[in-house]
Amino acid sequence: MNVQQKKFQKSAIRYLELPKRGLLLNTKDVLAVLHITERPEGSVLAESCLDLTSAIREASRHNTDFAKWLNETFASYNPEALVHPSCDDGWNFT
Repeated sequence: MNVQQKKFQKSAIRYLELPKRGLLLNTKDVLAVLHITERPEGSVLAESCLDLTSAIREASRHNTDFAKWLNETFASYNPEALVHPSCDDGWNFT
């Protein structure tokens, strides 16, 4: 697994590259940009990782510039990731 980082404005967005052009974004990083603090149990926001589709969907509700940036920056990746490794919010993978 290859954890990388890109910047949106002044915020770091960590992402994990997966096989077959898969991608997962760090949920806490995405939510920090969107100024969202609530992570309802059972929602995708409660997970430590978001696939691109989920991140763009949430961003389009709160910050269209960020949604566009996600779409353009990660356009070469698959929008949905079927593999979700076990990790915590600090992205410590087990």
